[in-house]
Amino acid sequence: MKSDVTIRKASGKDKKAVIELIKSGFGGDDLFFAERYYGKFFSDDKMIRDDEVFVAELDGIIVGVIGYCSDYFSTENSYWLGWFIVSKKFRGQKIGHKLLDKVENDLRKYKIKKLFVTSDGKNSKAIKFYEDHVFEKEGCLRDYYGKGEDQVILGKYL
Repeated sequence: MKSDVTIRKASGKDKKAVIELIKSGFGGDDLFFAERYYGKFFSDDKMIRDDEVFVAELDGIIVGVIGYCSDYFSTENSYWLGWFIVSKKFRGQKIGHKLLDKVENDLRKYKIKKLFVTSDGKNSKAIKFYEDHVFEKEGCLRDYYGKGEDQVILGKYL
């Protein structure tokens, strides 16, 4: 890396860059849901007012995004990791590690006990990344995204 990456809270001015970043790695329904979510997030929608989103910025360019939210309909001790992606061009430079560390450190300050994340069961790189960060597979929803497309649920005690 030619300079240090900065992890900071996302602001309204980041919306377009965040959507473009997600578009570079996801498509179809994922992109539709990301656009819908960030439309609500950046407009201060009451339902997601307490969600947090962070961006990784390098030389003025958004190169990663991550977020978290409480389980709206359950206990306040468990949180979910939100959209998490690092630009393909900048992968392998520990940016994803820094983003995940930021979330985990924030949640520990709030005394949150557990963090969950979901992944497409075919995304072995993402699943390995989470397992390398001490997440454990906790469940699988068969055919969640479509026939033969499972959703894997991973969790980590903080």
